[in-house]
Amino acid sequence: MYSELDETKPAQLLIETNSAISAFDTTHAAEANFNKAVDECKGVLCFLWAATKKLVDPLQISASPDNVELTNWSKRRHTECIMSEAPAVSTASAAMDAEAAQALATSITAQTAFMENQQKKLDTTISERKNKFEKLSDSTQNLILNASSTNGEVTLGTPSKHCTEFYTKATVGQARQYLHDTICTEFSTMFDCQLGTVTALFSGLFMWDRDDTPSNFSFFSFPKIQPLSGNADKQAMVLHMKVSHGKGWSDTDAEEALKQGVKAPDTIESLGHQVNNTRGAAAFFFGIHSILVTKLEKVKVCIAKNTRRLESFQVRDKTFSSKIGYAIDCRIHRWLGECRMATDREQVNDSIIDFNILMEAILTDSFTQSLPVTLRLVTDKRKVDEDADDNARRRKKGKNDKEAPDSRKVDNEEKIPEWIFSHEEYQAKVAGKFTKRRPDFKGKAMCPRFHSKGYCFNDCSNKVSHVHSKSLPSGTKKDYEKFVKVCKGE
Repeated sequence: MYSELDETKPAQLLIETNSAISAFDTTHAAEANFNKAVDECKGVLCFLWAATKKLVDPLQISASPDNVELTNWSKRRHTECIMSEAPAVSTASAAMDAEAAQALATSITAQTAFMENQQKKLDTTISERKNKFEKLSDSTQNLILNASSTNGEVTLGTPSKHCTEFYTKATVGQARQYLHDTICTEFSTMFDCQLGTVTALFSGLFMWDRDDTPSNFSFFSFPKIQPLSGNADKQAMVLHMKVSHGKGWSDTDAEEALKQGVKAPDTIESLGHQVNNTRGAAAFFFGIHSILVTKLEKVKVCIAKNTRRLESFQVRDKTFSSKIGYAIDCRIHRWLGECRMATDREQVNDSIIDFNILMEAILTDSFTQSLPVTLRLVTDKRKVDEDADDNARRRKKGKNDKEAPDSRKVDNEEKIPEWIFSHEEYQAKVAGKFTKRRPDFKGKAMCPRFHSKGYCFNDCSNKVSHVHSKSLPSGTKKDYEKFVKVCKGE
């Protein structure tokens, strides 16, 4: 029997042997004068139990069944390892030995049953993780498998190895880390893996949430990592710790986990980055040889070859690169929709993502595309007001007034040091950033220049909040402290 088992661990052999003994006894239970294997094989079970407990020293020889002397010595040696021979044998001691043997056999049976139960739990856990992709909705599985086709004719039976591994992860944080590490090491790209985007993909959401708002698996969900950007790794780690320690998520945690950072490119360079990033994401989920990856690779090469011409169009139209990105994303979204609905791979119209026609129209200056409201470069009125204030001041201030004091300047005479940023830090982390996170004061957004640079001007559109920082109400202070921490990436 043991020669047929590809196993050398005594614990596993104990389980297999006990199962074989039980099966043998069940098969032959109806036979007359049948000696139960469980009684005849107690010595074997005792030996395996002792080996499991590391009470038996490993031997460098094996007993041949044809060598009677060696076989007898082996049996005697194994018996001595388990129990010492009594100096004298009496009826009472024999009875005690029988009771001890019975107790040992009972203990072995109980431990064997426990180990079998633990093994079943482990096998169940592994099976559940392996089958997590199969727990996605049928339409999502259909989308992934059809999008993973390499020739446009045959639907793959299983997803790519990276996609499969992604869905075996226990938490979104682990899945995000695996995605980040893989795209860096294997696909030579790196994008800002927003936790909200990874959460959506981990839940099987690839299509846009709304037809007028790119999200989930979108060209705009894979932007170039910006310097001094927030630490998404730290955020993912904190949320993972809350889940693993059973404390649960607050409403704020859930909101942060579901938030998706959609970023529109504003230069031809950033356009090229996002095309490459989208190609990397497609390679991760659909395979490096999938059709979408091949098509995006051609777009990437075309942009690199025609950078100067495209930059001339960008100078003329500041939204030019965003319009190209939106045109690419619309086609990908429509193509993924066909992959999701198609019951046969040949039903998918792969010409949708043939970007040759699109790139030809762009290069011949016959390209037209409108942007949805969510992707317009300037969408926040607070940012518009702040820029308008700066531009107005520049126009009012003449060349000869550079060194003259500005009568419109208002100083914050009771600054809170922890809120103050240097000029460089303010431009990089505060100006125009996180505008929707700024707290309100008397119906207007608080002025970050006054409270985080220490001064502003009396014609500021948010001058109602020009109250000395230390004199602000306690609730307003707490709200602004949160905004400062967000800006610092804490």
